Amino acid sequence: MTNSEKKKIGLILFHVFALMILFVSLSLVLEEIFICDENSSDILNCFEPNSNYILAIISILIGSISWIINLMKWIKKRKLEFYLKSIFLAQTLLIPGIFILLFV
Repeated sequence: MTNSEKKKIGLILFHVFALMILFVSLSLVLEEIFICDENSSDILNCFEPNSNYILAIISILIGSISWIINLMKWIKKRKLEFYLKSIFLAQTLLIPGIFILLFV
């Protein structure tokens, strides 16, 4: 296996990891929101930072890096493989969604 093949495999694994962590953090943030809705009497404690929100912020950063790498590859080569297009589209939807859920 050549060095360029190793880089491609590593980059694909990074994109898949970024997408996976985005899905996990989205589900954790939604779970926090639903739990806070059930306990509406304790509304002030719902907005304090915890590990789920920290994971969501880290996942936004990792997802944004992956998104920018895909965008630059698309601009540079003027084409993108189908699986990278689907990862790019999913990240385009998930990153703003998590950001809106966290900060609005």
